Amino acid sequence: MTTLFTAIGIRKHLNYSIYNHVLPPSYEMINPL
Repeated sequence: MTTLFTAIGIRKHLNYSIYNHVLPPSYEMINPL
């Protein structure tokens, strides 16, 4: 279970990094997740 949650956390972090680079800052204000 721990490894599963860790993998999900890593994927969320990577997705957030990609969105932070690709999408405009206004999108973060609308949907920070």
